[in-house]
Amino acid sequence: MGSVTFKMEGLFDKLAELLQSGRAERAAEILAEMAKSEDNRVIHVQEEVIPPLVSLIYHSPPIVLRQACRAMGNMCFECQTGRDIVLREGGVAALVSRLDELKPVKPTTGDENYIHYMLCGSLHTISMDHEDVQKEAIRLNTLPILLDYIKYSSDEKVLRFVLNILA
Repeated sequence: MGSVTFKMEGLFDKLAELLQSGRAERAAEILAEMAKSEDNRVIHVQEEVIPPLVSLIYHSPPIVLRQACRAMGNMCFECQTGRDIVLREGGVAALVSRLDELKPVKPTTGDENYIHYMLCGSLHTISMDHEDVQKEAIRLNTLPILLDYIKYSSDEKVLRFVLNILA
């Protein structure tokens, strides 16, 4: 059993390293897929691959951002430990910052809608049933940003996430 744990630790160390390299998109995609399993969520947050994901959310092009949002959202789905680490590592601020940076200023289409969906979905998952995350989102003045999404988004899924975040 110890050797399995060691191999898993090595795997997550390697993925954390790849998140900070030119292979960030693929590493985030692998983490997102692995975190779909409830059993793996705790392993992910214990290995603390979340800090490099937070960095990707702040600084990545949309193609990498999508995977980073998926990975973070999946790791935090029904996982308070993941949500606590995301909050502590500045993940809420990163999501709100990118939501603001990429907010629609006119009606949206296609790829714009998908990245909005990923950002809003991640914030929704992370804030669900976590009062401290919700307070942080309020402190970061997220409401006016989300109102722009309501005003301009043409994607029903984005709008549902926004309304759930606001609820």
